[in-house]
Amino acid sequence: MAIKKIHLFGGLGGRLDHAMINLRLVSRFPETVYLYDQNNLIYSLAEGVHSINKHDYTYISFFTEDEATISLEGFKYPLDKQQLTNKDTYTTSNEIIEDKGYHHCACRQGNCNTIQRCIKKFPFGRILFHITGDYSAAFSLSSLPLMSLMRELRS
Repeated sequence: MAIKKIHLFGGLGGRLDHAMINLRLVSRFPETVYLYDQNNLIYSLAEGVHSINKHDYTYISFFTEDEATISLEGFKYPLDKQQLTNKDTYTTSNEIIEDKGYHHCACRQGNCNTIQRCIKKFPFGRILFHITGDYSAAFSLSSLPLMSLMRELRS
């Protein structure tokens, strides 16, 4: 069974140890694991050139667990082949300039963890998984960390 994308809604609240594991899985599986809470969308971009949609999100931040080189076009604070380490803070609270159009993010030599933040809150009453791949499925779970779900799916 090939998993293409996992969308986890509400997996950042509650137990901090589960939230930290879920954040690590975002880094470990770029462009596969997406985390949502009432204000944020969190995902990781692999090396390559990416187009990012603004949707209803106001701010966007980029982080890396190791090192990456990042270029940003169509953002309030553009960057050109900027080295990024896990200690850098200057890639926080950037903004996509236009609602529609081309917003270019190029990650080279590493993954870029991305957080898009909105002002309005999205209502999530419980944790919900939506998985796509060779099949599609949605799960409503209490406080099961994503790693446990991935182990179950692989067995």
